[in-house]
Amino acid sequence: MSEKIHELIEKYFEGTTSIEEERTLQTYFNSENVASDLRHYQPMFAYFKTNREERLVKEFSVKTPKNRSLFWKIGIAATIFPAVFGWFYVKEQRELQEAELIYQQVKYALELVSVNYNKGTEKMVYLGEFDKNTKKIFKNLE
Repeated sequence: MSEKIHELIEKYFEGTTSIEEERTLQTYFNSENVASDLRHYQPMFAYFKTNREERLVKEFSVKTPKNRSLFWKIGIAATIFPAVFGWFYVKEQRELQEAELIYQQVKYALELVSVNYNKGTEKMVYLGEFDKNTKKIFKNLE
């Protein structure tokens, strides 16, 4: 029997015992006839036995949780909503500013083209006059 208990003790400390083998160890160490070389394990198994037998004496009242979850959800939503709204608002404003800047740059470029085009058409008037006069000269020469 002592050899079997030695094997069970080794298995117990390795964590490979079954429930039935642990019951065998409990029964053995809680009895009076424990081998002298195994007596130092007896207090450990006695402790396990008393802890299993301990029961909760004091009763606790179960407190019903207050309905704070709704309050927290509303608070979180009230915090997140302005942040998200502000982010979209700033993004929209930035896009509008970029569009306005692009509009101003295109307008400036078109004004430059217009000014240069008008200068060129003024020269065309002189060219038209020159063409008329040269035609008159060629008619007279003929």
